[in-house]
Amino acid sequence: MRIETHRKAPTEETVNRSLPLQQLCCVSLAAVLNLCVSDEDLAGLGLPVDADADDLLESMRARAYLGRACIDHACIARRVGDVLDLHFVSTITHVRSMTVEDIGSILELWRNDPRGEAVPALLWSLCSDEREDVRRLGMRLAHEATLLASRRLVEA
Repeated sequence: MRIETHRKAPTEETVNRSLPLQQLCCVSLAAVLNLCVSDEDLAGLGLPVDADADDLLESMRARAYLGRACIDHACIARRVGDVLDLHFVSTITHVRSMTVEDIGSILELWRNDPRGEAVPALLWSLCSDEREDVRRLGMRLAHEATLLASRRLVEA
């Protein structure tokens, strides 16, 4: 497999915005790749998967391969980060204008009524933020969402 790394030249705005995927813990990286990266994104990165397949093995392998590639190659981590930044730009902009306390309040509301539709944008926005306290909140969200999904799967 070969991951496509060509992209537009970075602007000053894109250079200063997101921290690389390489800095995430393994649980957070897995959560980002599984929740935030779509099958269409994988195809755009040169890792096409059959979205109609009943078997998730192909998608899991592509995400595992991408995760390893992000860890080993900064240019691939930046490319994936660029894709996610484009998907979630409005949430990223909003989160970056908020205080850590305000973000903590939003996460507390989510914990009281966990819904999945906002998680990908919020997860990437927090995990890619320049502020260490915010990144820690993102890692906590990654762990909580993973645990919640695992529990719901077992209970189903």
